[in-house]
Parts: sequence; C-alpha cells; structure tokens
Amino acid sequence: MNPSQDPHAWLESLDSDQAADWVAEQNARTESVLDADPRFAGLKADILAHLRDTRQIPYFSEHAGWLYNFHQDEAHPHGIYRRTTLDAYRAGSQDWQTVLDIDALADADERDWYLDGVSHCTVMPERALVHLTDGGGDATVAREYDVEARRWVEQGFSFPEGKNHIAWRDPDSAFVCPGWKGAPLSRSGYPREVWLVERAEDGQHGWTQLFAAPEDAMMTAAWRFLDSDGSAVDLIEASDGFYRKTYYLLDGGLKAHALPLPAKAEIEAYIGGDFIVKLAEDWAWRGQAYLSGSLLAVGLAGLFGDGPAPQTA
Repeated sequence: MNPSQDPHAWLESLDSDQAADWVAEQNARTESVLDADPRFAGLKADILAHLRDTRQIPYFSEHAGWLYNFHQDEAHPHGIYRRTTLDAYRAGSQDWQTVLDIDALADADERDWYLDGVSHCTVMPERALVHLTDGGGDATVAREYDVEARRWVEQGFSFPEGKNHIAWRDPDSAFVCPGWKGAPLSRSGYPREVWLVERAEDGQHGWTQLFAAPEDAMMTAAWRFLDSDGSAVDLIEASDGFYRKTYYLLDGGLKAHALPLPAKAEIEAYIGGDFIVKLAEDWAWRGQAYLSGSLLAVGLAGLFGDGPAPQTA
C-alpha cells in the first residue's frame, strides 16, 4: 500500500504525541483487562518472588580478578551492581561490595532509573560505561564511572538518552552511534552514523565521523576486537535488516573498508588473527564453496590479499 493511502501511517512517527497517546490508551486497556482477571495479582506476585529469590545462582562477569553481578531484591527493586572475589564466591560467603546502588541513584536524580548494562573497558576495567534507562524503556543514557572510586568520572564520557550503540575503543576513546533526539536516524529509528569520540581533559571531547549508512538502512554499530597478544581490530557493522549486514574494517587512518563476506554472515570473534564467521547462506569465494551453517576461520590476508583461504573452524 502506498504510505500516503495508509490510514495508520501516523503511528510510524516515534516523536508523534498522537501516536504516544494512542499507545498509552492501548496500554491502559490491556492493564484494565489484566487487573480485572482474578488470576493476575497472584501470577504477578509469584513471578516477582521468583525473580527476587536470593537463592538464585549469582551469575557474574570477571574483570581484573573481581566477579561482578547485578542483583535485585525486595530491598533493592532497582538493583545494585556489586562485586566479590573468586575465593569468597567459591566459599558461598556472599561477601559482596556494592559498586553502584541504582535505587540510591534514582532517588538522587529523581529519575526512575534502571540498569541497562555496564561496559568495562577491557584494558582498564576500573573504568566503565554505565547505561541507564528511565522506566525500563529502550532509550538509554551512558555515563563514565570509576569503579574503584565509586563515583562518576569528572569531565568523563557522558551521552544523552537515545537508542544508542556505544562501545569502548580504548581507555581514552569510544565508538558512538548516536540515537538521541536530533541525531540522523534510520527509517527504523536507530543510529545510522558512527563516530569516534576521543577524550579531552576539559570535557570537550573530540568527535570524528567514521561512517554514515543510508537512511533506508536499519542500524549501525561499531566495536573493537582484542586478540590474545593485545593487537586490535576495529569493525563497523551496517545492517540492512535483521539478517543482512555489511562489515567494515577500519584501517590505521580510520578509513572503512567493506569486508567481502556474504550479507547473511555473523562475525562471532577474532582469534589468532582470524575472524570466526558463521554463515547463514552459501558462500563462494575464490573458487571454493562454503555451505550455510559453516563456522569458518577467516584471515584478513585471505580477504584482502593472497593469504590462505578460509578454513572450517
């Protein structure tokens, strides 16, 4: 159907007050049906009790010898980001140190903050980007946090609310795909630009644009892979849809080079100088055929030069 003839086209605008009011009305209708169902209150209480059960295994991520875990319970409904040592964890002593109290932060900021994630800088894990969402929505803000000092970094990285993609490049720079209000967005409402933001001590951080996808793309993302020897590879991912994308390699001059991989492929890792690539479609490359579902070790020299052909991982 031609969009100009679609009576519901007005719902596609993310910033439309009319669309927001319509969604709020539908949510209220749904809530009224749930609240009127005699089973709902009990189900809600049971689900919350399971989610807040302190007997759950506290899964963790490890950074510089510390085990980090996000925990919610009745006393901390917004949650706390905490850490312990491996010895204490093995002993079951529950000797957790609170790194960041989201309930206290929500009270101090007078915002309904929830934690969307914490991204530690791999080579300097005491620095982290804390991603916060107001009310649990998709849009987040990101702030730089000093884990050891338990405080926000003065003049550190701070990015406004949006459906952003932000990732450390090194302790003094980050890849930023802005999805906040006023940034160029794709038709799907996601970031379509990639910027490198480099730290300045006065907080006036430097911004360099690295890539811009067309408006009809779905979204962009960027990140750094670190190999076991410390060597780094910087990648940009530009998606045309949920299952089709192009990867770009950034060279030393920050110029992006498209990788000649099929559109339906995922780069899962970078190990020993090879990309670990999962194929979701058949791929013919330099006279060799690789079947959909294959997991390949693909060297950069094999993609851009006369290096060895991809090998089944």
